[in-house]
Amino acid sequence: MKHLVLGTLIAIASTGAMAKGFDKELRGLDLTAEQKTQWMELRETHRAAMQPLRDQHQAEMRALLTPEQQVKFDQRMAKQAEKMAKRKAKMDKRRQDHQS
Repeated sequence: MKHLVLGTLIAIASTGAMAKGFDKELRGLDLTAEQKTQWMELRETHRAAMQPLRDQHQAEMRALLTPEQQVKFDQRMAKQAEKMAKRKAKMDKRRQDHQS
């Protein structure tokens, strides 16, 4: 039970930290609008370049599991992907608000 509570608290804290990450990363740098755009484009380029490696890693880890474990793993990954999509949408909205 303690582990569940601690895990939940860590998950909540990290969600807030991710949303604020962009602001903290650039705080005090006084970037121009063009620099902010370039910064974000560079981050997205790197993120996209790393995606095939992440996919390969996940496939290799999944291959180690039994069929029953794979079902649970797939469910967890789907749930995580859903959360990440919501976070990304939230962060995209914040970026748009900052650029306005």
